[in-house]
Amino acid sequence: MIEHKRIETPNEYRDLVAWYTFLLNKEFEMVEQEMEFGSPMEIAECIPKLISAVNVVGYLRGQDKMFIVPRPNGIDFQAELYKTEEFYEDRLWKLIDYVNKDEKASRKYRGLLEEYYVKSRGLRN
Repeated sequence: MIEHKRIETPNEYRDLVAWYTFLLNKEFEMVEQEMEFGSPMEIAECIPKLISAVNVVGYLRGQDKMFIVPRPNGIDFQAELYKTEEFYEDRLWKLIDYVNKDEKASRKYRGLLEEYYVKSRGLRN
């Protein structure tokens, strides 16, 4: 297991967000390339993970009061955090809109959401 490490300063927190969004950006780039090849079914399969990943950007911003207590005091870049979240939300919506234009892909996407969030992340038997 990776050892827990306290984030001591606002700059360390900013670095955490920058590192995370670097990874997220690379995932988006790979999925967005699929749009060029016209493969809404493949994009549909990626949307649940991208929704989760974009939610983390919101949580790092403090959405739903997530990560408020452990993050360092003195965060003065809240506006940047909102802009970063909006940037990824916009990209996510473009992918969702693309998938929803194809009826078969749209059904698959909705089914995968239920499977991902309800069955896989829901109650255990």
